[in-house]
Amino acid sequence: MENNIPRILIEIAARGAIRELKRTPRRGIRNMVDLALNFCHGRFQRAFFESAQRLLQNEQSAYYELVYDLVNRIDTDRLMTFGMNVGYNSCTSGAKTIRRIEASEGYNIPWLATVILSGDQCLEREDAYCSLIDQGRKLGIFSWQLFSRGNAAELLALPRKYPDCAFALFCTPEEWDDALLEEAAPLYNLLPVVRYEDGAEEVCRRMRERGLFYAVYVPYGPEELADIQNGELFACTEPLGAAFTMLMPREDCPAEVRQQAYESAVQVRQSQRYRTIPWDILGDSCMVDSVISEDECFAVFASSGDLILPEGAEEQLNLLQMPLTDILRAAYPKKKA
Repeated sequence: MENNIPRILIEIAARGAIRELKRTPRRGIRNMVDLALNFCHGRFQRAFFESAQRLLQNEQSAYYELVYDLVNRIDTDRLMTFGMNVGYNSCTSGAKTIRRIEASEGYNIPWLATVILSGDQCLEREDAYCSLIDQGRKLGIFSWQLFSRGNAAELLALPRKYPDCAFALFCTPEEWDDALLEEAAPLYNLLPVVRYEDGAEEVCRRMRERGLFYAVYVPYGPEELADIQNGELFACTEPLGAAFTMLMPREDCPAEVRQQAYESAVQVRQSQRYRTIPWDILGDSCMVDSVISEDECFAVFASSGDLILPEGAEEQLNLLQMPLTDILRAAYPKKKA
């Protein structure tokens, strides 16, 4: 996919836009969005950049400062690699594959897949997890979230092996020590994500010193809802310099709280008050998926390999025992007209 001509042309244009952005930030950002609209044809891309175009009409937008900071402190190749893997491989080329297979096979395919596992499990079952990603790529899945349950350094084997995919690695501040940061730094297709808790500020400082593109994530339940709704949470994460503040509902978080948190994240994002972009991991991922292929689909694999099924479903579907196509066909059939 790296030698794909449309991707190469888009990347050349984007690099030129970044150079202009460094010289004239405000005009450069607007020109980059205009350029993207000229290149993009997919439903999600057009919706995304049209929304960005509207947001940037606000001259007081904090996102001008955020983007200026990112392009001036992060190596262009790092931004381009991760951005193209998500924007082109996943949401353009991969999205076409997803739509084609869904239409012919009658089941839903997520644009993004989430895996919870430890480095020891990855090392022990590396062939199985590599097979999962290989199968995913054939279905159009090029974006992956990895939630570490210990020994995170071993999880880096996956982004190393699949440079055309985008990976987000979620770890606690304790796990993001200097050794892990040193191993992660050369992986331009990796987004390090640190849990927002004691120690996160220091980890973000070290990530910033290394010129990394990084994010923070906040597990939430009813107790955190008020701070999400009034924006206090994002005021607290803004000084960390993270591109995104990701919201992740806890397992016992009620559905109504998840919906309210997602709606609040959208409202805060549109208000453009903070130099960090709110992103609700569940709600926003489902939104992207519904734009790409109409029916929303969100897939999470537990550390056991089992797909975490929608509430009420009981069938056991395990990536260590079944092909990914069979799992998705059983778990996410298309709704009958």
